Amino acid sequence: MGFPRAERVLAGFSWVFALAVSSGTLAAQPAGAASIYCCDVGGQPVCGDILPAACYGRAYREMSPSGIVRRSVPAPLTADEIAQRAAAEHKRRAEEAERMRQLRLDQALLETYRSVQDLDSRRDRELRDLDRSIRELRARESEPERRYQRASELGAELARVRDGAGVDADAARATAAQATGARSM
Repeated sequence: MGFPRAERVLAGFSWVFALAVSSGTLAAQPAGAASIYCCDVGGQPVCGDILPAACYGRAYREMSPSGIVRRSVPAPLTADEIAQRAAAEHKRRAEEAERMRQLRLDQALLETYRSVQDLDSRRDRELRDLDRSIRELRARESEPERRYQRASELGAELARVRDGAGVDADAARATAAQATGARSM
Protein backbone atom coordinates (compact mmCIF):
# COMPACT_ATOMS: atom_id res chain seq x y z
CA MET A 1 0.00 0.00 0.00
CA GLY A 2 2.31 2.96 0.65
CA PHE A 3 2.21 6.43 2.10
CA PRO A 4 0.13 9.18 0.73
CA ARG A 5 2.16 11.85 -0.95
CA ALA A 6 2.30 14.37 2.02
CA GLU A 7 3.41 11.71 4.43
CA ARG A 8 6.21 10.64 2.11
CA VAL A 9 7.47 14.25 1.80
CA LEU A 10 7.49 14.69 5.60
CA ALA A 11 9.27 11.40 6.08
CA GLY A 12 11.93 12.54 3.62
CA PHE A 13 12.42 15.86 5.41
CA SER A 14 12.71 14.22 8.80
CA TRP A 15 15.35 11.82 7.45
CA VAL A 16 17.38 14.77 5.98
CA PHE A 17 16.99 16.72 9.24
CA ALA A 18 18.24 13.78 11.32
CA LEU A 19 21.21 13.36 9.01
CA ALA A 20 22.09 17.10 9.23
CA VAL A 21 21.89 17.15 13.02
CA SER A 22 24.01 14.03 13.36
CA SER A 23 26.68 15.38 11.01
CA GLY A 24 26.84 18.70 12.90
CA THR A 25 26.13 21.05 9.99
CA LEU A 26 23.19 22.71 11.76
CA ALA A 27 24.95 22.74 15.10
CA ALA A 28 27.85 24.79 13.69
CA GLN A 29 25.62 27.67 12.60
CA PRO A 30 23.81 30.05 14.94
CA ALA A 31 20.05 29.86 15.29
CA GLY A 32 19.47 32.80 12.91
CA ALA A 33 21.62 32.50 9.85
CA ALA A 34 25.28 32.83 9.07
CA SER A 35 26.63 36.38 9.00
CA ILE A 36 29.66 37.86 7.36
CA TYR A 37 31.35 40.85 9.00
CA CYS A 38 33.30 43.29 6.85
CA CYS A 39 35.21 46.50 7.47
CA ASP A 40 37.62 48.63 5.47
CA VAL A 41 41.23 48.75 6.58
CA GLY A 42 43.47 51.02 4.52
CA GLY A 43 40.99 50.97 1.63
CA GLN A 44 40.88 47.17 1.53
CA PRO A 45 37.86 45.18 2.77
CA VAL A 46 38.53 42.71 5.57
CA CYS A 47 35.78 40.11 6.05
CA GLY A 48 35.12 37.04 8.15
CA ASP A 49 32.36 34.86 9.55
CA ILE A 50 33.25 36.31 12.95
CA LEU A 51 34.28 39.91 13.47
CA PRO A 52 37.94 40.10 12.37
CA ALA A 53 40.40 41.54 14.89
CA ALA A 54 41.28 44.28 12.37
CA CYS A 55 37.67 45.53 12.59
CA TYR A 56 37.73 46.15 16.35
CA GLY A 57 37.32 49.86 17.03
CA ARG A 58 36.14 50.52 13.44
CA ALA A 59 32.84 50.78 11.63
CA TYR A 60 31.74 47.48 10.09
CA ARG A 61 28.88 45.88 8.18
CA GLU A 62 27.02 42.69 9.02
CA MET A 63 25.92 40.93 5.83
CA SER A 64 24.03 37.81 4.88
CA PRO A 65 25.85 35.12 2.88
CA SER A 66 24.13 36.47 -0.23
CA GLY A 67 25.74 39.90 0.33
CA ILE A 68 22.73 41.82 1.63
CA VAL A 69 23.72 44.28 4.36
CA ARG A 70 21.70 43.47 7.48
CA ARG A 71 23.05 46.32 9.58
CA SER A 72 25.86 48.83 9.66
CA VAL A 73 27.60 49.41 12.98
CA PRO A 74 29.29 52.81 13.39
CA ALA A 75 32.78 53.15 14.81
CA PRO A 76 33.08 53.82 18.55
CA LEU A 77 33.06 57.51 19.45
CA THR A 78 36.30 59.39 20.03
CA ALA A 79 36.81 61.49 23.17
CA ASP A 80 36.03 64.67 21.19
CA GLU A 81 32.84 63.16 19.80
CA ILE A 82 31.79 62.07 23.30
CA ALA A 83 32.41 65.60 24.60
CA GLN A 84 30.45 67.10 21.69
CA ARG A 85 27.58 64.69 22.28
CA ALA A 86 27.56 65.54 26.00
CA ALA A 87 27.59 69.28 25.22
CA ALA A 88 24.73 68.84 22.75
CA GLU A 89 22.77 66.84 25.31
CA HIS A 90 23.41 69.50 27.97
CA LYS A 91 22.24 72.22 25.58
CA ARG A 92 19.15 70.21 24.66
CA ARG A 93 18.26 69.73 28.33
CA ALA A 94 18.78 73.44 29.06
CA GLU A 95 16.53 74.37 26.14
CA GLU A 96 13.92 71.88 27.34
CA ALA A 97 14.09 73.31 30.87
CA GLU A 98 13.67 76.85 29.48
CA ARG A 99 10.73 75.70 27.36
CA MET A 100 9.10 74.08 30.41
CA ARG A 101 9.70 77.24 32.50
CA GLN A 102 8.08 79.38 29.83
CA LEU A 103 5.19 76.94 29.63
CA ARG A 104 4.67 77.18 33.41
CA LEU A 105 4.76 81.00 33.24
CA ASP A 106 2.26 81.02 30.39
CA GLN A 107 0.00 78.63 32.29
CA ALA A 108 0.18 80.82 35.40
CA LEU A 109 -0.78 83.86 33.33
CA LEU A 110 -3.71 81.99 31.84
CA GLU A 111 -4.89 80.95 35.29
CA THR A 112 -4.49 84.48 36.70
CA TYR A 113 -6.03 86.44 33.81
CA ARG A 114 -9.04 84.91 32.08
CA SER A 115 -9.16 87.57 29.35
CA VAL A 116 -7.24 90.45 27.84
CA GLN A 117 -9.59 92.85 29.60
CA ASP A 118 -8.55 91.37 32.98
CA LEU A 119 -4.92 91.94 32.07
CA ASP A 120 -5.59 95.51 30.88
CA SER A 121 -7.55 96.42 34.02
CA ARG A 122 -4.75 95.06 36.22
CA ARG A 123 -2.18 97.05 34.26
CA ASP A 124 -4.27 100.24 34.51
CA ARG A 125 -4.72 99.75 38.28
CA GLU A 126 -0.97 99.26 38.73
CA LEU A 127 -0.22 102.36 36.65
CA ARG A 128 -2.62 104.45 38.75
CA ASP A 129 -0.91 103.23 41.93
CA LEU A 130 2.50 104.10 40.51
CA ASP A 131 1.34 107.56 39.42
CA ARG A 132 -0.02 108.24 42.91
CA SER A 133 3.26 107.13 44.48
CA ILE A 134 5.22 109.39 42.14
CA ARG A 135 3.02 112.39 43.05
CA GLU A 136 3.49 111.70 46.77
CA LEU A 137 7.26 111.43 46.38
CA ARG A 138 7.43 114.66 44.40
CA ALA A 139 5.40 116.39 47.10
CA ARG A 140 7.83 115.14 49.76
CA GLU A 141 10.73 116.20 47.60
CA SER A 142 9.40 119.77 47.24
CA GLU A 143 8.66 120.12 51.01
CA PRO A 144 12.30 120.78 52.03
CA GLU A 145 12.55 123.36 49.24
CA ARG A 146 9.45 125.19 50.58
CA ARG A 147 10.82 125.07 54.12
CA TYR A 148 14.14 126.47 52.92
CA GLN A 149 12.36 129.24 51.02
CA ARG A 150 10.24 130.11 54.06
CA ALA A 151 13.31 130.10 56.33
CA SER A 152 15.10 132.42 53.88
CA GLU A 153 12.14 134.82 53.87
CA LEU A 154 12.00 134.81 57.70
CA GLY A 155 15.73 135.37 57.89
CA ALA A 156 15.48 138.37 55.55
CA GLU A 157 12.58 139.81 57.55
CA LEU A 158 14.50 139.31 60.79
CA ALA A 159 17.50 141.10 59.30
CA ARG A 160 15.30 144.05 58.26
CA VAL A 161 13.82 144.23 61.75
CA ARG A 162 17.27 144.28 63.36
CA ASP A 163 18.53 146.90 61.01
CA GLY A 164 15.36 148.88 61.43
CA ALA A 165 14.65 149.00 57.73
CA GLY A 166 10.98 149.12 56.90
CA VAL A 167 9.98 149.37 60.57
CA ASP A 168 10.14 152.32 62.89
CA ALA A 169 13.41 152.01 64.77
CA ASP A 170 11.91 153.38 68.00
CA ALA A 171 9.02 150.96 67.82
CA ALA A 172 11.44 148.10 67.21
CA ARG A 173 13.51 149.11 70.23
CA ALA A 174 10.39 149.40 72.35
CA THR A 175 9.27 145.97 71.26
CA ALA A 176 12.69 144.59 72.01
CA ALA A 177 12.66 146.32 75.41
CA GLN A 178 9.26 144.90 76.18
CA ALA A 179 10.48 141.47 75.21
CA THR A 180 13.49 141.95 77.53
CA GLY A 181 11.35 143.23 80.38
CA ALA A 182 8.94 140.38 79.98
CA ARG A 183 11.78 137.95 80.29
CA SER A 184 13.10 139.53 83.47
CA MET A 185 9.80 139.25 85.25
